[in-house]
Amino acid sequence: MIPAETKVLSVSVKDHICYVNLDKGFLDTTNVMNPELPVYAIVNTIIEGSSIGRVQILIDGKTNVNYMGEDKSGKAAFPKPEYCGRGVVSEEQAAS
Repeated sequence: MIPAETKVLSVSVKDHICYVNLDKGFLDTTNVMNPELPVYAIVNTIIEGSSIGRVQILIDGKTNVNYMGEDKSGKAAFPKPEYCGRGVVSEEQAAS
């Protein structure tokens, strides 16, 4: 589901938001049928059974990435998938 070459560069938590910094290997979607699956696999794993409310995925420390042809610049933390939709938290909100 998540590209095998993907490396986790860092993980941190602040204000119930988990920041997961992955390398660009995560962007290799060659064998990914549904682009949301790798994202929500990470989100579900982190949120389930924890006090984390949202997960921010960064690529090489940046949020301005293009994933599966979609510009993710300015997008921030993903909520639990049950919420149907991607609630967004700006970097300024996440930092406060």
